[in-house]
Amino acid sequence: MVEDAPPHPPHLADWEDLLVRLEIAPRALRVTLEDAPADDPETRAIVARAAAAERAFQRMMEAMQAGDPLPGAAPDAAPAESGDVRTLAEAFTSVRMRTFAMAQRRGVDVWAWQSADAAGRTLTVYQLFNRMVREDARLLAELRGRIRAAGGAAC
Repeated sequence: MVEDAPPHPPHLADWEDLLVRLEIAPRALRVTLEDAPADDPETRAIVARAAAAERAFQRMMEAMQAGDPLPGAAPDAAPAESGDVRTLAEAFTSVRMRTFAMAQRRGVDVWAWQSADAAGRTLTVYQLFNRMVREDARLLAELRGRIRAAGGAAC
C-alpha cells in the first residue's frame, strides 16, 4: 500500500483543500446520478463498489485513530453492497461524512494518525485522504462514462 502522497501536508492550506475535496464528493456523486438511468445495473454496480470501498476506508481511518494495524482487506477487494442506486449513494455519503467528521473535529492533530499494514508499510491520514480523492475522481469519471453509454446526459 505504497502511497505517492507525502505522509503529511506541506502546508495547512493543502490539508484544508483536501478536506474540501473529501466533503464535496458526495454532492458530486448525487448530481452525477441525476442523469443516470434509474434501473441501470452497471451504474448500480459502480456505486455499490464505491460504497463498499468507502466502508473499507472508514475501517482504515478507525485503525489509524486507534493506532491499530490496518485491516487486511484492501478497499478494492471489499464485497459489493446491496440496495438500489439511491440507497447505495446514501450509504457512501453517510460513511464519508463520518470519516470527514473524525478528521475535522481534531484539526491538525489527525496528521499524527498512522498505521502499518501486514507488510509493515505505514499509511497516514493525509495519504489515505489523497487516495480517497483519487478514487472519487475515478468513480465520477466511470459513472459519467456509463451514463453517456446508457444514453444519459452526464455532465
